[in-house]
Amino acid sequence: MLLFADEDLLVDRAKIDAINPRERNVEAGARSEQETAGMYRRLMLYSAPAGVLRTRLDLQGFSSEWVCELSSAFFDEQEDSEDGRDDLPGGRRLYPDGAAITAALTTRRGQAAASGVPPPDPRKQPDEYYLASQWMRLREALDDPRFAFALSLSRTRSSTVVTLDLTDLLLGEWLDADEVPHREARSRMSAEVAANGPVIVITEGASDARWLQRSLEVAAPEVAHLFHFLDFNDFRAPGGTDRVVSLVKGMAAAGVMNRVVAVLDNDAAGQDAVRQLAALNLPTQVAVVTLPDVPYATAYPALGPGGGWQRPT
Repeated sequence: MLLFADEDLLVDRAKIDAINPRERNVEAGARSEQETAGMYRRLMLYSAPAGVLRTRLDLQGFSSEWVCELSSAFFDEQEDSEDGRDDLPGGRRLYPDGAAITAALTTRRGQAAASGVPPPDPRKQPDEYYLASQWMRLREALDDPRFAFALSLSRTRSSTVVTLDLTDLLLGEWLDADEVPHREARSRMSAEVAANGPVIVITEGASDARWLQRSLEVAAPEVAHLFHFLDFNDFRAPGGTDRVVSLVKGMAAAGVMNRVVAVLDNDAAGQDAVRQLAALNLPTQVAVVTLPDVPYATAYPALGPGGGWQRPT
């Protein structure tokens, strides 16, 4: 789902509306090929050219070159193991090394075996049996489905249209016609990244970051490693209240999935920045806070809104 976009989703609402609930349940149970050929095919699907999907896979870290190299290395490492190629019909005789196996998996014959379900009789169809078994091994070792998908598309013509038909899920009521599966997948991924990634803490300057980080290490050492403070020193990041506001807006606009905490000074400028950010519809994973009130700071002079020094009243 992470590979598809709005323009790839096709929903045939006219056909869906023509199917009453009883027929849906019947068709979801047992349907012949003839029955599914017309009304009950291509009701909901994703469709995109192979070249477009390869580009998206590349941007997500699954380039054709990388998956082929890793696949070849994986099969070479299996050579001397108990699950080596010689245990299966035709293994070493047909495919002497990992590169040969990988090349075979990217052919049409190899793509046909990508389901990972070997034919029942390996003696009659040794090649198909062997390739299906290799797909199964590869998926077990590298469980992200994008890896196998990228490998199977690595030699496909860019203009070839790839279709993922979700009709059976729709008829089985696992999906609703109004759902947008790729958006929901991104939402789930965002929640997972937010839960597992570090919390980004944005402060007005290097001293704030240094003291807050040290405070966490002293007061809550068991969770201090879960917070990542903006690095003002190594990367010469600019500081200041306006920079905090700008960074928070930029992260929200860019759709950064990590949880973000913006910490502002508890002065006139900081309070004004909090009001600015509160007026925005920030994502739920973004929090804006000010440094707390402390008794010894009640008489501490600070710059006022007009730029002159003043004491709190």
